[in-house]
Amino acid sequence: MIHECKKSPHYRNLYKVWHGMVRRCTNPTDHAYNLYGAIGRAVCKEWMSSETFIMWALKNGYEPGLTLDRTDNEKGYSPDNCRWVPMVVQQNNRKNNRYVTFRGETHSLADWARILGIERHNLRNRLNRGWSVERAFTTPARAYGK
Repeated sequence: MIHECKKSPHYRNLYKVWHGMVRRCTNPTDHAYNLYGAIGRAVCKEWMSSETFIMWALKNGYEPGLTLDRTDNEKGYSPDNCRWVPMVVQQNNRKNNRYVTFRGETHSLADWARILGIERHNLRNRLNRGWSVERAFTTPARAYGK
């Protein structure tokens, strides 16, 4: 089984995902340790083996372009708390997301930017300057250099 795992064309990418996950949860010198290991987010015992993690990934929806996402950010990395999702889904799981309701719909600011075709930083800056949601979301962005 492990031999088959190493033959997978995705092995190298999944190994990098595994290595990053373990590093940020166990290595105090890692730049993200304070957001993971330092606050008790750990990797389950079975996933401390890269082969076990990679076999799980290949059997549980991994595809190129997807990212490993914890469904409950208060818990660590384990088969019952992880899934493979597009980056946009994972970004909506962040604690620091800003959610805004506009015309009866609530989305993250990043989602609104995609929906409206306005850069996220423009929407954020407008709201931070005190613009109403209506004005911030309906004012077209200026075209510079044209």
